[in-house]
Amino acid sequence: MSDNNLDQLVDDLKNLKRSHESRTKVKVQFINLCSEPVEIRWLDFNGHEIAYGSLQPKSRYNVSTFMTHPWVFFQPAQEKFMSVMLGGVRVPTFEYNAALNILGHPRNPRSHIPEVLSELSRGIRPFPVHIVPTFFPIHSLRKLSISKIVNQLRSYEGISQLEVPDILKPEVATLYRARNPLF
Repeated sequence: MSDNNLDQLVDDLKNLKRSHESRTKVKVQFINLCSEPVEIRWLDFNGHEIAYGSLQPKSRYNVSTFMTHPWVFFQPAQEKFMSVMLGGVRVPTFEYNAALNILGHPRNPRSHIPEVLSELSRGIRPFPVHIVPTFFPIHSLRKLSISKIVNQLRSYEGISQLEVPDILKPEVATLYRARNPLF
């Protein structure tokens, strides 16, 4: 496969409008990484969106589907469609067959994990479908810095020893508590 084939695979996935055959049954796990609930919708054989359920933020939902059945995800609160993250690319539609081809492409940074692709294609594990906002969020340098600081902390008590301006410590503490609710 050439490098251009990966771009073509992504473009093909973006243009899926309906389900095709129902031959090969597969397992998927939809994972909502958005901050709001999303509606899971299957595109039927006529291209109609069939509501399949709602998924709360940070929740997972296991589904049995078919290899050539596309899915889309809608966020009612913002009245817009979400995307799926596949190999570092955000695409508006998920279809198992196309997703396997994208993840297995040599230009994909994750293509070096052949045992995972093998397990997915044989149905040993469900395909994880990460539902994300359509655009990458833009964060301030301050927010990114505080996030990095919290990632390095080993305990809440470590906040008082940080060599950062005192004005930042309450924000560090708030984010630490949000990420570690059992502390």
